[in-house]
Amino acid sequence: MKAFLKYIFCLIAYYSGLVSLYKRFSRNRWPLILMYHRVVDDSGFDNCLSQQGMVVSRSVFAGQVSYLKKAYRVVSLDEIVKNIEHESVEKNLCAVTFDDGWRDVYVNAYGIMKDNRIPATIYLSTGFIGTTKLFWPEMLTHILINRARQIRVLQMSTSADYKFNNAATLLSIDKDSALLAERILLSEDKTEKTRLTDKLIELLKTLSSNERDKFMETLGSGFDEQDREQIRYILNWDEVREMAENGITFGSHTVSHALLPQISEDDAKSEIIDSKKEIEKNLNQPCEHFAYPNGDWNDKIKTMLRDA
Repeated sequence: MKAFLKYIFCLIAYYSGLVSLYKRFSRNRWPLILMYHRVVDDSGFDNCLSQQGMVVSRSVFAGQVSYLKKAYRVVSLDEIVKNIEHESVEKNLCAVTFDDGWRDVYVNAYGIMKDNRIPATIYLSTGFIGTTKLFWPEMLTHILINRARQIRVLQMSTSADYKFNNAATLLSIDKDSALLAERILLSEDKTEKTRLTDKLIELLKTLSSNERDKFMETLGSGFDEQDREQIRYILNWDEVREMAENGITFGSHTVSHALLPQISEDDAKSEIIDSKKEIEKNLNQPCEHFAYPNGDWNDKIKTMLRDA
């Protein structure tokens, strides 16, 4: 109901002219920078492992590009930086960015941007490029789906109550996360499971990287990574090079998508510098843009980036 009311409000604001009126008289001259993650095929939206807030369908993205062309001058991040440096920011500037380096951006969004001459910046987590590895939130969702499937099989084959595997160990790592994971596994409501999984991911982000890794390892105990269908979800370097030749800029998003304030300073420096070097080696051009994984940073991290 909340989403429906929001949608109705947006329709009214747009078609009544309120949006255009606001843009016309707004004194805010700062450019709009859009942060996308994934653009999936229309038929694959509901089965995507990523959080729904990170995903748009191909048709929705095409519609948004069409709107942006009418309402803004869509430019590269480099041009926006130049505007800011010269303190002469034009009104209605917009830049398009994508975090992580998902392959479906190449499959479903790149052609739309190329046809419409829309520049964009894609931030790469270089340790995933060309591999079948998953980011930990997607792996978490994958483990939960498989654990829930095992529970349903068990419940159909025996009358015994389900006992949560490794509950004591999970509780010792983080009680709130463990209890939430159990609720997700036992829930039959898909909408509720999605909402709770989002909440669990945000909870796990507050743990140290070692605690989070231990929680994931414990939750997935007995799950063989080789049993997972080895699909490449992330770009490879050939796809990156092709896009780089056609109006797409590439920036760094670390090597492993580490939340930088949670790791040591030495590790953070390596994440920043090694990812930059890898992009420059494969593209033979400077890497001048960086996006903080999860938006997490502090003053020390900021200084490291300036130095790099």
